[in-house]
Amino acid sequence: MSSTNRHISNTALQAAITPKKLCPNIVEFLLENGADINAPAGANFGRTALQAAASSVTPDLEILDLLLRHHADVNAPPARKGGVTALQGAAIHGHMEVARILLAHGAHVNAPAAPEEGRTAVEGAAEHGRWEMVRLLLSEGAMPDPVFGFSRAIKLAEEELHLGIAKLLRKENPCNRLLTDFCDPSDKHLHG
Repeated sequence: MSSTNRHISNTALQAAITPKKLCPNIVEFLLENGADINAPAGANFGRTALQAAASSVTPDLEILDLLLRHHADVNAPPARKGGVTALQGAAIHGHMEVARILLAHGAHVNAPAAPEEGRTAVEGAAEHGRWEMVRLLLSEGAMPDPVFGFSRAIKLAEEELHLGIAKLLRKENPCNRLLTDFCDPSDKHLHG
């Protein structure tokens, strides 16, 4: 197995941006000397440079700006297992300013989750109790799954006892809106 598939940070640039090593001077040096700003994330819990910056426990807006000025891909796909897009990482950690910056740079609010152990932006925000983030994502056009609606996000929120978020998502669920908009609850045909 290659080191690319085993490690979260697999390039010098990605390593310089890992949560405990935010080093703007090193990041700038690497970029000026040809580091691949869009090197893909490792397969298991890996992050691109921008994904690592957006997912940091304490994001550095200087590094985020530097990466975006060097054309980091705001919609780079997540690692196969446990990966996140930059916006999903910001949503999970509740980084409102980072999310707004990424959205302003064209981040897809409805990007699919990683195939294994992944979360969409709304699911991650709901699971971690990020009320304002959920509202931001909804206002930016977050769409529910066409078949299941927001059921997964609601379930994740409820499992973590974020009941207000679950209630908000139920209200936004298209199935519920269809029932509310097109069905009269007093209709005797509904109740037998």
